[in-house]
Amino acid sequence: MYDVEDLATALLKMEDGSTLSLDVSWAAHLETDNEPFIHLMGTEGGASYRGPHGMLYTEKFNRSIDLDLNTPDNDEGDRIRMCRHFLSCIRGRKRANYFCTEWFYE
Repeated sequence: MYDVEDLATALLKMEDGSTLSLDVSWAAHLETDNEPFIHLMGTEGGASYRGPHGMLYTEKFNRSIDLDLNTPDNDEGDRIRMCRHFLSCIRGRKRANYFCTEWFYE
């Protein structure tokens, strides 16, 4: 038992009329190994990421498709990529863009 709040929820209405529902908890009653995870569910697909392993779930031609989203073995990590992008921006080689994940895949 915990005597502090362990759940946060948000309902966000987008400009196009769609709605994003967020539920976040640090003490959910789930079978888990304490590895951080995220599950995204949409009308045309979903994604699940746990640690370095992920899956993308969708349909194409009336068939289910599951695609691996695993991090490459030689990946240097998102913090290093973010630092490289930041340095490129302050050196004038790139424009900072806070609304995209371009620096994830350089």
